[in-house]
Amino acid sequence: MSDQIYRLSELTGIQASIIDVKELKREDKDSSDENMDDDNCFNVDIDFRLCEKRKLRDGRYHIVFAPPETLISSKYGRELLLSQQYQENVVGIVIDEAHCILDWSLLQEKVDYPLTIIYTSLTICGFAYKLFEHILGDEQYFPLGSDSIPSNRLFAQFHAPQTRQMKEEILKQLCSKEGIVRVVFATVAIGMGVDIRDIRQIIHIGPPSSVKAYFQETGRAGRDGKPSTALLYYNNRDIAKNRVGMQDDMRAYCASNNTCLRKLLLKSLDYKQDIVFKPLHLCCGVCEKDCDCPMCLQLLMEKL
Repeated sequence: MSDQIYRLSELTGIQASIIDVKELKREDKDSSDENMDDDNCFNVDIDFRLCEKRKLRDGRYHIVFAPPETLISSKYGRELLLSQQYQENVVGIVIDEAHCILDWSLLQEKVDYPLTIIYTSLTICGFAYKLFEHILGDEQYFPLGSDSIPSNRLFAQFHAPQTRQMKEEILKQLCSKEGIVRVVFATVAIGMGVDIRDIRQIIHIGPPSSVKAYFQETGRAGRDGKPSTALLYYNNRDIAKNRVGMQDDMRAYCASNNTCLRKLLLKSLDYKQDIVFKPLHLCCGVCEKDCDCPMCLQLLMEKL
């Protein structure tokens, strides 16, 4: 297959995007054709973090090897394939072991999007749920075209007024590797004692009353040891002096533009040992501004 692809590239002079469902090792690529150099052939799976993304985006490579999740399931990959350069110049997408697609049941697998919990008030919880329902329409169910039943819905809400049976069903989905739910609108009712291991993102619409409460709620993400993110949206009214129950440490946390947010969280727990994250963009939104890793510098250059 590789020899045929290389010949195609030589004849057309146009890059071919190749989706390889197996990990392509560098030695396999090198042994396929001695005349194919690194300027023409690029292996996303091996070199992606080391390459200049601009070269890939500008179509400098004739052949691109990549697993499907890299091109289809990532924002960068999808934008790449939909760009004018690739829409006009890609001559073919070759899938190795294509006869296995039915066995993989790719269209039936768990949705490849991070599990996100959005903390909000009970009123907004119901509004956001209805908004998702209205905007997504039939696409709120997975797989597409499946029965319009709650167990097939991509989002859910979790709050005290729900019945015990409804809560148990949602928790069952969240704790299962086969669960369909990707977004949960929740109040603090989701509470402690729930061990959902693969939550990748926690979003707060409005801050809790204290930093300790915020630490506890954001701590429900990343329990499997993998990197996760926490986002907090607020306005001045949320942290106003006359806001009943709002503690000063939470106000200071929201207003911080120069102090590491991670340090502020740990300080509330009387944790005095400094923790240094490298690269800095993995720490918090404040530290991210000072990150000088190659990826952040490249993003900065692209913005300029």
